[in-house]
Amino acid sequence: MQPEPACRLDVDGHIATVTLRRRRLSWQALADLIDAAAEARDTPGIRAVVLTAEGDDFCHGADLADPELAEALREDGGYHLAARGARLMRAWAELPMPTLAALRGRIIGGGAGLALACDLRVAAPGATLALPEVQRGMHLAWQIIPRLVATVGLSAARWLTLSGEPMAVEALPGFARVADDPIAEARRLAARLAAASPVAVRSVKATLSRCVDLDPAADDAARFARTVAAPDFTEALTAWFERRPPRFVDPARPTPDPTRRRPVKETADLPPDARAVIEFWFGGPPRDEKAVVERQGRIWWGGGEALDAEIRERFGDLVEQAVDGGLAGWSETPRGNLARIILLDQFTRNVYRGRARAFAGDPIARRVALEAIERGDEAELLCIERMFLYMPLEHTEDLALQERCVALFERLADDAPEGIAGTVRGFGDYAVRHRDIIARFGRFPHRNPILGRAHTPEEEAYLADGGPTFGQKSADGA
Repeated sequence: MQPEPACRLDVDGHIATVTLRRRRLSWQALADLIDAAAEARDTPGIRAVVLTAEGDDFCHGADLADPELAEALREDGGYHLAARGARLMRAWAELPMPTLAALRGRIIGGGAGLALACDLRVAAPGATLALPEVQRGMHLAWQIIPRLVATVGLSAARWLTLSGEPMAVEALPGFARVADDPIAEARRLAARLAAASPVAVRSVKATLSRCVDLDPAADDAARFARTVAAPDFTEALTAWFERRPPRFVDPARPTPDPTRRRPVKETADLPPDARAVIEFWFGGPPRDEKAVVERQGRIWWGGGEALDAEIRERFGDLVEQAVDGGLAGWSETPRGNLARIILLDQFTRNVYRGRARAFAGDPIARRVALEAIERGDEAELLCIERMFLYMPLEHTEDLALQERCVALFERLADDAPEGIAGTVRGFGDYAVRHRDIIARFGRFPHRNPILGRAHTPEEEAYLADGGPTFGQKSADGA
């Protein structure tokens, strides 16, 4: 028997109303709310959406007692939870028609984020906003911080996020209009918006949305994962369930690891074939990173039949071995492991361009890259090498890993030498483009004909409008 959805959608003329049925957001509730936003977006004639809730409170945020949500936290350190939450916020914030939240009682954590993702908010007298994530040992993710700052200002955002204390909506004039019956007032405003020109309303909303700078939340997933991996999170959660104050311990100062090596610039310690891969891709042993970028750009970005033929001739047999699970011994050193990733994640796209096998190395490349990141291989690789270490995450159709990839490139941009900082930011921009496609479609539409998948109408329109193919089109021209 299927569980009852966490929300319901009702349509009355040009207005849709989405009603939350439970106070807390379970793992399934996050998905249900994303689906509700999609249904409202795709229902013809909808010109405004009202979001409200049953009961005395609007929403208490994520349900940390939900087994599925707890499993998502354990599974990958919180990346999937941070990604799903961010996807929920985007699903509501990016609806083309205006959205209005009708609020009562307590509005907490992720519930506050959901309200902030709406365009307008109407709240009952005495309703309170609270963001207790810091008190729970967590980074406040889900793109909530920049939306909060844009709505209530930086000073109020600091009080709310750092203190965790509830604030009455009357003390936050930018947050909501106060009305005795918030649902009735929200519906009155929705009717007013629905009676206006849909073209003009959507046009103005689109411009207003671009005024909210979400860049500060680009590394939300990575920050959230770091905090939930720390002992403070375990202690905060235990204290919360035991109804006692948490007992936090000051973190120990890190001590240098004498076994940690600085990035090595030679390839002499590699197997000959692995060395050949590295020296081909980086034009020799990677020394002067700026010179490497200037010299190798034509290979990394230019492509073409001649380059495909050269890689196929020189490295085709190695690519076959790697895709079939071979060359595992290369992963014994960070740079050898990188050579294996280049075979699996880069050369496959040259050797098998336009065919399904172009993506056959992706699962192994992704696993090998994640293992390398967890081991700390980054410390032994140069900046230009780390860009290609992260690439398998950019090529995945998993949104949580896409979010992690964007965060890794953000961090890499901070570490980059001055001479290649622009190049790293360019790679990071591409990571964002890939992430946004997965957030929108759940997959890369340009791969559909190559992999034998049918396009959705939205994907067809996207590709017809010039959606990128990243150098991969079906070999039969589809």
